[in-house]
Amino acid sequence: MGFTFAFQEESKIIVFHVKAQTNPSAGSGRFGHCLLFDKKYNFVDAAYRQIGIDDIQTDASTQAGIKDPHGYLNREIIVTEPGYAFIFLSNENPTQVDVYFDDLKITHAKSPVVQMHDYYPFGFTFNSYSRENSVDQKYLYNGKEVQKELGLGWYDYGKRMYMADIGRWGVVDPMGEKGRRWSPYNYAFDNPVRFIDPDGMWPDSPFGGSLRELVNAARNYAANKVKQVIGNTEKAP
Repeated sequence: MGFTFAFQEESKIIVFHVKAQTNPSAGSGRFGHCLLFDKKYNFVDAAYRQIGIDDIQTDASTQAGIKDPHGYLNREIIVTEPGYAFIFLSNENPTQVDVYFDDLKITHAKSPVVQMHDYYPFGFTFNSYSRENSVDQKYLYNGKEVQKELGLGWYDYGKRMYMADIGRWGVVDPMGEKGRRWSPYNYAFDNPVRFIDPDGMWPDSPFGGSLRELVNAARNYAANKVKQVIGNTEKAP
């Protein structure tokens, strides 16, 4: 008996619970297993639970010999990455012994993650995940709303629509004359790690004037130091 589950998110806890009924003197070769694989079916982790004499649940009917004792197999395992879980039961006694598995239950606790996207620098997505039956979140790359009509996947920046799959705007830059050496369709001067374009008008540094002020201050400090050294050299006898 076995089951396979597919997972698209991390941090789920799989719990299996099953009742096993057999003769307590027949050994302890009853197991519940859980094997975890990643998305490419590579083995990741495993867990098992073995039922033994100590796990036998006794009651009045068992002690009276009306029915065989039964025990419970319980185990939980944490899923750390998307992939697959294979859960199965086994009877591995060295001699043939009848074992009856019943009331198999498998539960999992979903992680707090509702939606996840990883991005390349120009905004193209990969490893995307959205929990089933969740509300679709359309404000993605740079907080811009993605337009999914007709399967285009363009981002609405206000002045222009951005195509993250090719790293280009759909229309020319309204301020393209400021950068005649650049294509009017370029995004963030072809360097989205260094620059941003918050509204589709013109790329800028995310540090804004603070970075320019810092650079100017460093230049002025260096120039003053050079002048000071030169002045001290001229005054020396």
